[in-house]
Amino acid sequence: MDFITVGNNAQVVEIPTRLHEALHHRKLVGRLQRNARRWWQNPRILNRIRGYHTKGKRILTDFARKVGKWIVDVAETLGANYIVLEDLNKMVCA
Repeated sequence: MDFITVGNNAQVVEIPTRLHEALHHRKLVGRLQRNARRWWQNPRILNRIRGYHTKGKRILTDFARKVGKWIVDVAETLGANYIVLEDLNKMVCA
């Protein structure tokens, strides 16, 4: 997911996401746990794993805050009266 699309039928704004960066840190943790033997007993590797997890978490929280503010700003500039949040989890692509 590289963009979040915001807009009405006339104008559309695409907001870039940083989800690929958080996923990259998650993959680094998996690779480190696969390749390092007894990683749970080595304090240096454990600290590195914790660092990757916290960095990914910080990226996601920062992104969520910025996108929330950005969506409100874009809605104000487009003259929208309300913002609708939809649950797209159970949509079926036809």
